[in-house]
Amino acid sequence: MATVLMLVVASVWFTKEDYYNTLAAAQRQALSLARSLDEHITRSFVSVDQAMQNVAEDIERAGGMDRVDEHWAYERLKSKVENTPQIRAIIAIDSKGVLRAHGLEYPTRRVSLSDRSYFPYHQKNIETRLRIGEPIISRTDYKWLIPLTRRVNVADNNFGGVLLSGVEPDYFLRFYESLHLERGTRVEILRNDGVILLNYPLNIHVLGTPLNEILPASYELLLRLRHGFERMDYAEEDRFVAQLQSSSSLPLTVRVSLDAGQVLQHFYQSAWVRALSGLFAIFILSVMLYLLLRQIRRLAESEARLHLTQYTVDESPDMILWCTSDGRLCYANRLLGEVCGLSQSQLATRNITELLTDGALAWERLRADLLEHQSHHSEGFLSCSDDKRVPVAITLAPLTDAGRDLYCVTLRDISERYAAETELRRHRDHLQELVSEQTREIRNILDASPLAIMLSVNEQVQLINPAFETLFGYEQQSITGLPEQLVYLSQEEYNKLRGALHSRISMGGTFRAETQLRRREGGSFWASLFARALDPQDLAKGVVFIFEDVNAQRSAALALKQSERSSARFWILLQMPLPLSIPSASSSMSIRPCAG
Repeated sequence: MATVLMLVVASVWFTKEDYYNTLAAAQRQALSLARSLDEHITRSFVSVDQAMQNVAEDIERAGGMDRVDEHWAYERLKSKVENTPQIRAIIAIDSKGVLRAHGLEYPTRRVSLSDRSYFPYHQKNIETRLRIGEPIISRTDYKWLIPLTRRVNVADNNFGGVLLSGVEPDYFLRFYESLHLERGTRVEILRNDGVILLNYPLNIHVLGTPLNEILPASYELLLRLRHGFERMDYAEEDRFVAQLQSSSSLPLTVRVSLDAGQVLQHFYQSAWVRALSGLFAIFILSVMLYLLLRQIRRLAESEARLHLTQYTVDESPDMILWCTSDGRLCYANRLLGEVCGLSQSQLATRNITELLTDGALAWERLRADLLEHQSHHSEGFLSCSDDKRVPVAITLAPLTDAGRDLYCVTLRDISERYAAETELRRHRDHLQELVSEQTREIRNILDASPLAIMLSVNEQVQLINPAFETLFGYEQQSITGLPEQLVYLSQEEYNKLRGALHSRISMGGTFRAETQLRRREGGSFWASLFARALDPQDLAKGVVFIFEDVNAQRSAALALKQSERSSARFWILLQMPLPLSIPSASSSMSIRPCAG
């Protein structure tokens, strides 16, 4: 019981430590990622601010956007865009809010941007610091961008316009994609007032939305902590949120949220393994205790069972003996002594080679077979004291007793079965002689038949007679196993005859037809075909075909028909009347050639 309690306490303690270690590792990972992302976006925005500052100084010296040459401004803005990959475009807006220069197009379309939130802000504030605006859709290319703006001052700090750099969200999304973040990880870039500037994976429906409108609890965390790590319901999901405000002067906050299930997956697996291991250990201890108690109970029963086992072996219906490797008997049951006609004292002085027919040779064969196959079953004869031989089934198995290698030999009297098998063999030999005699008679009949005979099984030739060999030119060994359609003139003729043949012989009748067949050398002839099934209920047993060459009869019949037609024409000519007069040569009758 104390061991089980110690296992439970240890399992709980290790599980608790594993939980806190898992959370600490997730916190370090999330905050490290947040610091890296903060450094990346800070460098990106600072480089944008530097690019805009150089352009703003040139514009201020020129007297503001209202007085700057558009082509000059286009070239300056274009060069900055080419050197700053995170910027999609830089535009210049004059003091009235009209687009005056664009880094991607010239001439520039005149578009009013005075309604954008950044324009009145810079119009009222003389500071030229960088302002990070809410994500908007550009009115020039209709794509999402993050506007970074700064005021352009002219003489006496008067308002001379606004410079705007459109930061490409895809630039950051591609960078986040290249990090191969773990499944379930999300990134958010916010302004310190809670406005969502960027998120990954991208969700454009919340870009530019204040956080307090969609996640009030998360907004409270933003206001409360400069950096931290907490578990909370985030958009109806259980997540760990790491928050880090930018260390730069930019009003940015980076958030990395991790799926709680993903973070704790390894912990849950380890906890389950630990719990199952503890249960398994408890189970093993319980089993060991149970086995110990059962062993104690078995020891109490072993002596009585030993007596019962000894009685069972002694009274077994089989003859059982134990012997050493050289065949010396160590034990023999009562039945062996009764069958052999020997007492137990006489058996104790005997060797198993004296009990088996063939003696030592038979015993060595038994041992060799046992060593090769790990078991032995055979039949032999037991030699008795009155020179009687008893047929027995022999089973040999290895046995170990007190460190000695013994063999357990079981002998079963099979006299009745042996006598029955002897009688069956005698009948079988007699039947085999009868079958052989009948087969010779059938073969003689087939050989003496003047008609060609073929036995087909499953549409394959199995047997032919000499008349078949003479008629078709095949030998028995060359046609056996070949398809029966081989002797037909064509495949079409064979298919037509086979369908009619099956219909007839399956009803127990004899099929008869005349068809053209083909000899081995390729010649054809007319034959009369007879077919009958050996068993109409099971055509797979075979079909007997008889072929008779009727080529001469058909030729004679055809010649007779032609002779009869010639005689009939001659008789008709004899019956026709002769003409009464023959026209003279001077007659005016003209002789016309017969049209026929």
